[in-house]
Amino acid sequence: VHVQQQKPGMAGTLRLAADLSANLREQNGNRTVLISNLNADASANSLRVNNRSLGEANFAAHTTGSTLNFRFDSDIAKSRIHGSGDSQLAGDYPVRATLTFANIKYSNLAPFISSEPEVQPTFDALVEGRASVNGPVLNTDAMTARLELTTLEAQTVPHASPTGGPARARSVVLHNNGPIIVAINRSIVNVQQLRIEGPGTNITASGSVNFKNTRAPLRLDLNATANLNLLQDLDKDFYSSGAVAMNATVHGSFSQPLLNGRIELKNANVNYATAPNGLSNGNGVILLNGTNATIQNLTGESGGGKITMTGFVGYESSNLNFNLRAAASKVRVRYSGISATSSAAIMAIGNIHRSLIRGTVTVQRIAYGSSGDVGSILSGASTPPSVPTAPSPLLSAMRLDIRILTAPDLRVVTTYANRLSIQANLTLRGTAATPGMVGTVRVTDGQLVFFGNTYTVNTGTIAFYDPNAIQPVLNISLNTIAQNVTVTLGVSGPINNLHLSYSSDPPLTFQQIVELLATNTTPNDPTIASQQPAPAQQSMTQMGESTVLGQAVANPLASRVQRVFGITQFKIDPSFQGSGGQPTARVTLQQKIANNITFTYIEDLSQSNAEIIRVEWAFSPSLSAVAMRDFNGNVSLEVFYRFKKR
Repeated sequence: VHVQQQKPGMAGTLRLAADLSANLREQNGNRTVLISNLNADASANSLRVNNRSLGEANFAAHTTGSTLNFRFDSDIAKSRIHGSGDSQLAGDYPVRATLTFANIKYSNLAPFISSEPEVQPTFDALVEGRASVNGPVLNTDAMTARLELTTLEAQTVPHASPTGGPARARSVVLHNNGPIIVAINRSIVNVQQLRIEGPGTNITASGSVNFKNTRAPLRLDLNATANLNLLQDLDKDFYSSGAVAMNATVHGSFSQPLLNGRIELKNANVNYATAPNGLSNGNGVILLNGTNATIQNLTGESGGGKITMTGFVGYESSNLNFNLRAAASKVRVRYSGISATSSAAIMAIGNIHRSLIRGTVTVQRIAYGSSGDVGSILSGASTPPSVPTAPSPLLSAMRLDIRILTAPDLRVVTTYANRLSIQANLTLRGTAATPGMVGTVRVTDGQLVFFGNTYTVNTGTIAFYDPNAIQPVLNISLNTIAQNVTVTLGVSGPINNLHLSYSSDPPLTFQQIVELLATNTTPNDPTIASQQPAPAQQSMTQMGESTVLGQAVANPLASRVQRVFGITQFKIDPSFQGSGGQPTARVTLQQKIANNITFTYIEDLSQSNAEIIRVEWAFSPSLSAVAMRDFNGNVSLEVFYRFKKR
C-alpha cells in the first residue's frame, strides 16, 4: 500500500524472509552496525507499472561460519543482471563481488520512468559490461574496483512525419571502439581506455583523478573531432558541414582544475531553418590557458557579409569574466518581412554580476517585401510586447549602450514606396532584460503607400524618449491628390495609441474623404467642412464604418490574392448610403508595374458592366498623366501638373 501511494500504478508481489544478527560498534564518536549472521531470501515477482510488465528480481544471502555468500538476479525492463560475491564477517569485512549486466536499454526503461510513457523517445541507449569490487568495506580508501563497458551505444530514433511522409532525420549512432575501462585504486579513478566513434566523430580520453585528496594533482587528456554534418542528421531543420576539433589537457587539482589546449573550427557552416541568420565558412582557434579561453582570429560569413570575433572568457572563484569584441561588415538580417543590411562593431565586457554591451550599428540598406502595408504594420505594433516576469540575473545586470545610425547612402527598397529617405540616430539603453531607446528617426523625403494609397511625406518623425522602454512616438504628415482633391492625413502619438487627423482642399467631411480615397471618385455632393462641426481626432480603430467593414471583408482575402496574382493592393470598399441605408460595394485591384506606373482596376458590384480601368504614369513629382476608362465606357487622358502658389 505504501509503495502504491508513492508510485501509483505499481503492482506485484514482494516476498521477504530474513534472519539477522548484528553488533553495534562505537569508534571516534561514530556508530557502525556490524553483521554477524545473515540468512535472507527476497524476491519481487510479476512487477507491473501502468499495466506494463516490468519483470522480477531475486536476492539471496546465507552465512556459513564467518563467511557471507550473496547472489542477485534480475530481468527488470528486459535486462539481464547477475551479481554474486562473498564477504568475511570479521575484521574490516573484506568483500569480493562481481556484477554483469546486459541489454540495459533506455527505450525499455522509458515507459516506467517517463511522465509521458506513451510518447516514443527520440533517442535510445544500450549499456552492457561488468563491474567488480575488492577490499575492506570498513576502509573504503583501501578498496579497488573496475568497470568495463563492453557496449556503450547511443542513437537517435527518427520519427515518421505526421502526414505519413519520410522520417524527420536519419538515425545517428555513437558507439565505443573497444571496451571502456575505468579502474579505482585507493580513491584514485584511472580512465585506462575510452574511445567513442560515430559519423565523422572520434572522442578519446585517458588520465586519472583523485577524489579523496582534492588537492592532489590530476591529469586527463581529451581529444575530440566532430563532423558538423551530425547536426543535420539529428534534425532536418539544420543545414551544417565542416568540423570542430578539440585537444585539451585537464591538470591542476580536483578542487582547482586547469584546462590547456585548443578548440579549432574548420570551414564550419551551421544554419537553422527558423533562424534569421546562420554561420558560413567559420574558421578560427580558441586557446585554452588554465582558467581562460582566448578567441584567436575567429572569422566567418553571415547574411552575405563578414563577421570577426576576438576576446577572452575566464572563470575564477565561481565568477565568469569576459571581454569580447565582434565586428560585422554588410551583414543582412531578415526578420518579419524586413531585411536590413548593416555593419557593426560591438564589445561586451564585465562578469555575470555586472556587464556592459557597447558599440555602433550602421544600417546601410533596408528592404521590406511583406504582404501587408504601413497601416498593417502600425495596427500590429499597437499591441505592447510582453515582458518576462522573471528575467535572467545575467540579462538584468547587462547594461546596453549601442548607437544605431543610418549610413549617408542608405537605400530603402520596398514595393510600397516610390522613394524613401531616412535618417536615424538612436541609442539602445537600459538592460538586456528591459531595453530602452532614445533618439529620433526622420523621414527626409518619401512617397509611400499608407493604408492602400500613395502619399507624399510632408513630415515624418519617430521619436524615442524612454531609456528603460522602447516606446516610439509618431508624428507623420502625408499628402495625396485624388481627383484634383488634395488630402492631408496626420498620424501622431505613441504606437499603442495612435490618432489620425485629416483635412482636404476643397474641404470634405471624413466620410467623403474615406469614399474618395477608397474608390478614387469625387463625391457627388461635396460638403464644405466649414459648414460642418469641427472633426474630432480619429484613433486607428475609429476610421469610419466603411473602412472598418472593408478591412474586415478584404483582409482575409487580400494576402491570398496578392500571393497568387502578385497584386500590390486588393481592397473591398462598402459604402453606406446614410444610417441604415443599403450598402454598395466596390472591389479595387491595383498593381505597380514600375516605380512610376500604377495600374488600377475598380469594379462596382452593384451594377453590371460597371468597371473603371485606370493607368497613371508619374513623369516627375509635379507632372503625371492618367489614362482612364470610366463606368460608362468613356476613355479619357488627363495630364496633371502640380505647383505651389505663394
